[in-house]
Amino acid sequence: MAEQFYYQVSSLPMLRFGEPAPLTPAAFDEFCRGQLPAAVAAALARLTLVPEGRPCCEVERQWQVWETYVRNCLVQYRAARLQRDPAASLRPDDDVFPGDRRRLEEIFSDADPRRRDLELDRLRWQRLDDLAVGHDFDLGALVLYKLRLLLVGRWSDRSAAEGTEVHDGLVEAAAVQAAERRVASGTSIAN
Repeated sequence: MAEQFYYQVSSLPMLRFGEPAPLTPAAFDEFCRGQLPAAVAAALARLTLVPEGRPCCEVERQWQVWETYVRNCLVQYRAARLQRDPAASLRPDDDVFPGDRRRLEEIFSDADPRRRDLELDRLRWQRLDDLAVGHDFDLGALVLYKLRLLLVGRWSDRSAAEGTEVHDGLVEAAAVQAAERRVASGTSIAN
């Protein structure tokens, strides 16, 4: 029988998509360090939303397989829009999710990048809900909580001012890169 963490799981505040997180990932990690075996706390502290290939348990493995599939779909969509070959950016994936593929196509068709990101994260949240079945108080429950916390944090950490700052930085970097390419190729704006 898998180790159970009744007290720890039941002590965690409820997370809801679209609402501010009641604690930070760092606070969650600190809670885990004080309440769980060191190896379990360390595994939870290493969790990210990005599949890195070294899952701590079956639930995280299933998350990574699904997230890799989603990211590969994103790569294929973006490559098709840019008329490029996606092969170099694709990661090996272990499964296909045809129902999610259709939903991803709907999401990609939205012209608003913020709405696309929001809907992608809603789909991720739903996947975490699906993975939660049968994991009420085990390590999987804690893994899913941390992943949800990271997902909620993505939206509570965003602000219009920060978005504008990132946008302006990207535009400036693109302008510098374009100018460098013009100089390197011997062309100028006047040409």
